[in-house]
Amino acid sequence: MALFGAYSVDETVIQDESVIMDSEFYLPFADDVNFVITSPFGTRVDPLTNVANSSHRGVDIGVPVGTEILSAASGIVTLVGNSSTGLGNYVYINHVIDNKTYITVYAHMKNDSIVVEKGQIVKAKDKIGVVGNTGRVFPKPSLDNPDAGTHLHFELHDTIRKLDGTTELDPTYIFQKGDNN
Repeated sequence: MALFGAYSVDETVIQDESVIMDSEFYLPFADDVNFVITSPFGTRVDPLTNVANSSHRGVDIGVPVGTEILSAASGIVTLVGNSSTGLGNYVYINHVIDNKTYITVYAHMKNDSIVVEKGQIVKAKDKIGVVGNTGRVFPKPSLDNPDAGTHLHFELHDTIRKLDGTTELDPTYIFQKGDNN
């Protein structure tokens, strides 16, 4: 919650809000990385269940194996965790862009690659981890193809992340600004 003169996330209070403020979002990887949106934001056919009209709360970005994931803007890390049936290894970062609070979510990160922790302040383009294929990915990794399903799942929310569809924003414009394909 933004306060006058301080920014509070859980127990972390930042006296100088300017350290997590930015003017825009950036690509969550180096500018010279080749990427493709492999699954768009919004309604889609779920690639694992084949159910039509499934809600996809972010975008899936295909990038080379080993690509470093960078913070899309300055902010504070609010959550680091793992969900074996969902996001896999993930990081949530709160940002203030033009005096409005946003949350970015970075998911399916490679095991043991996350280099940030809850409460840490990051600058735009700071490394937070490496792209991976943990959690609910398609195709599933196998002994024959351990890199199958490697991608970055990226979400943008205008407040806390809720699963009711009320906070998701389409982050596609961030990737169109840096489209290098």
